[in-house]
Amino acid sequence: MRPDAFMPPKDLNLSVTRHLDLSEPGIWEIGQAVAAARDLDLFGRADVVVRSVASIGLSAEPAPIPENQNHAHVTGWPSDKPLQKTLALQLAAMSTYVSKS
Repeated sequence: MRPDAFMPPKDLNLSVTRHLDLSEPGIWEIGQAVAAARDLDLFGRADVVVRSVASIGLSAEPAPIPENQNHAHVTGWPSDKPLQKTLALQLAAMSTYVSKS
């Protein structure tokens, strides 16, 4: 995975979907809906466990939204961009890429 996929937005709340009680098709349906809303193609996803997020000093906080009850934010990001990049590199290294095909 490229670390850019893990860089937080300006509000420092990186949107993610927890896999709690979701089937594989359910996970992909959510990903496809997000991609469609952003007018992007969905090629795959990056899976990372909460334990890994916590191990580098970040948190995964539930943030359900109507269209995704498993929506969450990765929080605790520093405001310093180089430090964010370092954390994003670590998350990328701890993630597993899962292809849509």
